[in-house]
Amino acid sequence: MRLSRCYGILVLAAALIFTISCEDRGSLSGKYVAHSKKDQILPAVSLELKGNGEGTWATEEDNVSFKWEVRGSEIWLLTKSGGVIVGKIVDSTIEVSLPGLNVYYFRKVK
Repeated sequence: MRLSRCYGILVLAAALIFTISCEDRGSLSGKYVAHSKKDQILPAVSLELKGNGEGTWATEEDNVSFKWEVRGSEIWLLTKSGGVIVGKIVDSTIEVSLPGLNVYYFRKVK
């Protein structure tokens, strides 16, 4: 009896986490364009987050597909090669700092 109760609680917790993450996905889904906080000239970079948890990072030279998820105030971009890029969600902006490169501030365009 105790074991079935534990499984029931685990299933309920998993459903709650899934529901919360889906809500975050819906509000973050869309296309974003990178801007700089300062007047730096950045290469054209866009980020598209789809409601199903898939996304693309696009530059003039390349497109990279990834899966994404929200963890608290962070967004995790999970690449197919196993890499993880962690960004901060601040209001309606996604801040991504790439090692050795610029900090990108993505603002939603649609």
